Amino acid sequence: MQLRTNYHKPYDFLALVPVIEGAGGTITDWNGNSLLWEASSSAFATIAAGDSDIHQQALESLEWQ
Repeated sequence: MQLRTNYHKPYDFLALVPVIEGAGGTITDWNGNSLLWEASSSAFATIAAGDSDIHQQALESLEWQ
């Protein structure tokens, strides 16, 4: 499996959070933490999946990172 790391600013993903979660999906950072607005220049490595089981599998595959 090839991983591509993309770091996003909060304005890149925050509008998608309610859409993904409303459709039954999950979106977090690579540590499984909720994505929250931070008034900073921080960038986040995000992960989204269509359901929580797939999301958990993806997080587990990232543990070696």
